Amino acid sequence: MMKPYPFSVFQDDQKQTFNYIHAKNRRVVENAFGHLKARFRRIGKGIDNDIGNASVIIKACCVLHNFLNERNDEVSKKWLAAQEQIDSKREQPNQAVFISSKDGDAEEIREAIAAHLGK
Repeated sequence: MMKPYPFSVFQDDQKQTFNYIHAKNRRVVENAFGHLKARFRRIGKGIDNDIGNASVIIKACCVLHNFLNERNDEVSKKWLAAQEQIDSKREQPNQAVFISSKDGDAEEIREAIAAHLGK
């Protein structure tokens, strides 16, 4: 997952632009997952299958979600509110920090994206 630049009072324009666009896109993704979790309780309650199947389950839910949207089947606002309430009470797991040799690659990619956005 791409991380924003750490906050700094003296952050240059390029990094500020990257962080702004990153946050904006993150909200879009979070909103999309909110809709999926509200419509498909299997995702909202947590995927208790093998972690290797998680991407297949999410992709299947995306396909079904798009199919239903094309047929004007809306996500109920009550479902969204219920899911938000569930999420607010759910205890988040501790996130281990993984450091790998590819972290440098990720930083280079972030720098390249930031440079492109700064043009």
